[in-house]
Amino acid sequence: MKYDNYSIGDFLEDDFFVKWVKYPDAESNYFWNKWLANNPQKTKLVSRARNIVESITYEHIELPTDQEFIEVLENIHKLSSSPTIKVRLHQRMWFRMAATFLILLGCFTLFYFHEDLIPPSQSVQVTSHESPQMMTKETKKGQKLSMVLGDGTFVKLNAESELKLPEKFSNDNRSVALTGEAYFEVAKDTTRPFIIQSKGVMIMVVGTSFNIKAYPEKEIVKVAVTSGKVMVKDQQKGKDQTQSYLLERNDLYIFNSNTRQEKVFRNTDITDETAWKDGILVYKKALLQDIFKDVERWYDVEISLETPVSQQDLYSGSFDNKSLQNVLQGISFSSGLSYRIEDKMVFFYKK
Repeated sequence: MKYDNYSIGDFLEDDFFVKWVKYPDAESNYFWNKWLANNPQKTKLVSRARNIVESITYEHIELPTDQEFIEVLENIHKLSSSPTIKVRLHQRMWFRMAATFLILLGCFTLFYFHEDLIPPSQSVQVTSHESPQMMTKETKKGQKLSMVLGDGTFVKLNAESELKLPEKFSNDNRSVALTGEAYFEVAKDTTRPFIIQSKGVMIMVVGTSFNIKAYPEKEIVKVAVTSGKVMVKDQQKGKDQTQSYLLERNDLYIFNSNTRQEKVFRNTDITDETAWKDGILVYKKALLQDIFKDVERWYDVEISLETPVSQQDLYSGSFDNKSLQNVLQGISFSSGLSYRIEDKMVFFYKK
């Protein structure tokens, strides 16, 4: 990495370093703390450079583009998964220095010859990496589960879902694996990204809320964002083919695990993707078989279709905290089918 051979002067001229010192954020904090942890011999040099930068006034702040935001998150993931990996950060003119060369040189000279001016709080301690013990939270048919993780993140699991996570998150990241459906309200952490692995898709955030639907029997994975920013990517494509997507509020990402095709719908209505967490089933042009599957999960029943139905017919409707009987009556009215209940079996048929 280029920073390994940097002098104080090099750090002072590096836009990414200057931006971190003057306007730190979660991504830059994580990168530099991680780099210093891997290069403790550079701590004193970096501390000198920080003091110089803090004494200079900078102007003209440029916010990162979506692509730069994605690159920073990807570099965080690389640092988290491999402490020794070489990372190339996108170089952009984050800020334009307003100080003159003479002022910079004067500050450099002052701090270079006065080591006692370095505040002890600037030192970084190296932390060890231990393999965490894993645990599993799961729901059966007819069950939903709300929980708060150790970092303060709220998770609501839908029926027939499973969340695998460490008993204690590491110092580098917060990684979990999801099968099924869950709604997340991720607690913001300026040093550790929250990473979710689900059916070949990686979702990475710092602090936001979103829904993921990835049941094993369906090839479709959906990510719907209700607040903040979320980065998603297909993990199984080759390095040259992988594209990351940055999702924002009301964006919907759809991934086909069989064809590896991805689609993003911007600023769309995601009500039918997230209403379940409030006890509401919402369908917009859905296949009858998909509606039946949700009903089976929610009410712990088995549905048998005794009459063939068209695979082209689509149904729309909403059931707000309704009983099984009310839901079945609604389906019966919309589809023109009759039904009967026998214990935990529901049979649909034509009159």
